[in-house]
Amino acid sequence: MELLLGEQPKGTSGMAPTDNTVARTLHDLGLAAWFGGSLMGATGVNGAAAVVEDPTQRLRVANTGWARWTPLNLAGIAAHLAGGAVLTGANKGRLAGQQGVATASTVKRHHPQPPPLPRRWPVPSGSSRRCSG
Repeated sequence: MELLLGEQPKGTSGMAPTDNTVARTLHDLGLAAWFGGSLMGATGVNGAAAVVEDPTQRLRVANTGWARWTPLNLAGIAAHLAGGAVLTGANKGRLAGQQGVATASTVKRHHPQPPPLPRRWPVPSGSSRRCSG
């Protein structure tokens, strides 16, 4: 538990981690698994199921793929949340004392996805013009 909290374990000296490395790793790898797996499932599993020749088997193929991924997805979500909880606890002093940190953390917690960037002009379909915003 000391490693998760970034504390120096009893009976050790000097080189013990004090920067929440394990918690940061859990947080980042959990998010990567959650996002990457969901993206692969939405494009890969569903895309593969869509090309199954027998329409009656498409749903079975997609459901089987998602069912195999679900336990790993839940583990990724749990790792992300556990790492985030430890990091929040380890940074409670910053949350309370540093101006703007609590507000930014609250906004991140309630709005995990950034808002879409505004388009500056309409792009006709099939056009090679790109939006610069």
